[in-house]
Amino acid sequence: MSRTHFDTTTYEEIDVLWTDRRWPVVREGCTAVAFMQHEPSFATFISGMGIIGDREPIARIYSRHLCVEPFNHIPEVLEPCWMLYDVDGTLLLRLTNWVPPVSPEDTTNWLFSYPSIRDMTCLLIDLGVDKFFTLTTLLTEETPLDPMDDEGAVMLYDFKSEVMMGGKSILGGGELALTTPCWLFNYMFANILAHDHLSESFLCIVKTDTTGLDESAVQHFVDYYETVLNLKCDAKKMDEIRSILISID
Repeated sequence: MSRTHFDTTTYEEIDVLWTDRRWPVVREGCTAVAFMQHEPSFATFISGMGIIGDREPIARIYSRHLCVEPFNHIPEVLEPCWMLYDVDGTLLLRLTNWVPPVSPEDTTNWLFSYPSIRDMTCLLIDLGVDKFFTLTTLLTEETPLDPMDDEGAVMLYDFKSEVMMGGKSILGGGELALTTPCWLFNYMFANILAHDHLSESFLCIVKTDTTGLDESAVQHFVDYYETVLNLKCDAKKMDEIRSILISID
């Protein structure tokens, strides 16, 4: 059977619209990186789009569990979906339209979070991903982090071995509260592949300021992409995103 221009794959709670005719393909030993578009200081968004550059997504992921406003505009319609990119063999997942918890006690948030994350994780594993990274920011205003201590600006948590690297002295050995979706992707990935001792699941946390664009946080993510993931940021694209964010503000 010949494939149409747009090929769809439906899981339990997500619909995957493949926009690149070369996909889906399985790449054994593939790495995937997830980042949120609307986090405070937009450090993950600026750095992530610096990696993506002008590439078009290979897939758009739709779900009834996403938070999508009923109004949109033309031209340049806002995308009501997550977007998956192929960057030189590494998959980047751009997360938008997330349903935020209304309070720390909002257990109903799980109803929106779990189904789509479960299916998205399974999709990535089906594509051959065995190394998963989530990049996220942490507000210094409401945490024990010292914003003046640059040595502890980046923390890395290994979900497979349950080991925290970096930031220990700042946390003082205490616990760090995280909200969905940043921890849940890694948790699901680590547990689905619990039998696979070669798989890896890391959460990279960078402390950030609460106002404006935090260029220090952006640079930490750029360094992480380049030194750990061997991905080069497009400075011109990052400046373009900065200009858009500043104009909106």
